[in-house]
Amino acid sequence: MTFQSNINRKFVFFVVFILISVKFYTLQCNPIYVTSSEKYHIVKRGENLSKISKKYSISVNDLKIYNSLASDKIFVGQKIYLIPNLKSKNEFVTRRKKPKSSFHIVKKGETIYRISKMYDLDIMDIMDFNNLESFEIHSGQKIFLVAKTETSIKKTKPQKQPTTKTIPTQKPSVENFHIVKKSETLYGISKKYSMTVDNLKSINNLSSNNLEIGQKLRLKKGSKLNNSTKKIVKTSIKKKKDVLKKQASVVASKVLRNDLFLPLKGKVLSEFGLRNNRPHKGIDIGAPSGEPIHAVLRGKVVFSGKQRGYGNVIVLEHADFVMTVYAHNEVNLVRLGDNVNKGQPISTVGKTGNATAPHLHFEYRKKGKAINPRQVLTGLD
Repeated sequence: MTFQSNINRKFVFFVVFILISVKFYTLQCNPIYVTSSEKYHIVKRGENLSKISKKYSISVNDLKIYNSLASDKIFVGQKIYLIPNLKSKNEFVTRRKKPKSSFHIVKKGETIYRISKMYDLDIMDIMDFNNLESFEIHSGQKIFLVAKTETSIKKTKPQKQPTTKTIPTQKPSVENFHIVKKSETLYGISKKYSMTVDNLKSINNLSSNNLEIGQKLRLKKGSKLNNSTKKIVKTSIKKKKDVLKKQASVVASKVLRNDLFLPLKGKVLSEFGLRNNRPHKGIDIGAPSGEPIHAVLRGKVVFSGKQRGYGNVIVLEHADFVMTVYAHNEVNLVRLGDNVNKGQPISTVGKTGNATAPHLHFEYRKKGKAINPRQVLTGLD
């Protein structure tokens, strides 16, 4: 009797061991990135759109429409939505002119995205103008619609001096160009030359109000540099390139963390720092169109949509006031409000927005401030 019971006990242990082993192997092959839901399906190894279509009795074409898929290609761990993506009220906004005060008072239910659509601004510009640490805003909050340095100049606009004689101002030494000096803004420069900010931006193909010390601004269309100026500019560009190379090597040794998942395997095409005399707040990683882009950390989708310069862009918020940005995507694979896990496919490589070749523009921000991604990403080329 005792012998038989020992055999039965061993058999039960053996069966339990087999079941646990199979379950563990299954988890390794098909990692669970997010919790299950009736609204979406998590792609497992070996699955394709056809199999998922049959499982839920939804046509392949409808699945592609629901998920904005450009092809039948899907990835392990990807969410396949089983219902259409209905637009929220925030999508429907009447555009308006910026108020003279240059700021907007947040009303109940408004989001940064809604405000960006109201005034035709980029969401990341609003983040920078207001030094925001997250996408959360509250009713009654003041949101600046221009850079703070520009608003301060408006407030401290010099009054007319009561002089008996008006002394004519001297013409700038450079008639066709202006070299940006410390603390100067587009607003101040436009006033100096009796121009509008929009005109100045148009002539210089500027997409934002950000300027860099030493940046050369055209004051007339078709202005050309004289020989001496060309030499100075070439020298300064060469120096900046040398500085960027040195900075890249130095940054590599100043690692802030090493627990991030690499968003994309590819070649770094452009580094963090100055590019064409303008700040480049991330790195560009080149890869073929359609390659999966992964979330570097567990987080929440606070933006998934289009922006002028970024094209299709996703913004994730993570713990400890960390934010990551994924831009120029061919397709966004996640929706606003989604919780995503580290390593989950969230988009595919594209060249939407201001991009001439397929690549990922990736930003890492801590409390709103952009940090060189080389300090947090390991395995970059």
